Amino acid sequence: MRAVGTGFAYHVGAGLGSFTPFLIGSLQDRGMSLGDAMITCIAVAGVLVLIMLWLGPETRGKTLD
Repeated sequence: MRAVGTGFAYHVGAGLGSFTPFLIGSLQDRGMSLGDAMITCIAVAGVLVLIMLWLGPETRGKTLD
């Protein structure tokens, strides 16, 4: 079960990350510089990671069934 969860999380992240080049290109088409578009995507991804970490349940010390 752990391997399935790990693989699923990895591939969902890779799938969502595949939209980043499209998003950066779209931001550039709207007049944003490449550096600003990249830092915007990095900042949004960082905030999303922090939110997901905050929402996750604490499993320290618990046994898995």
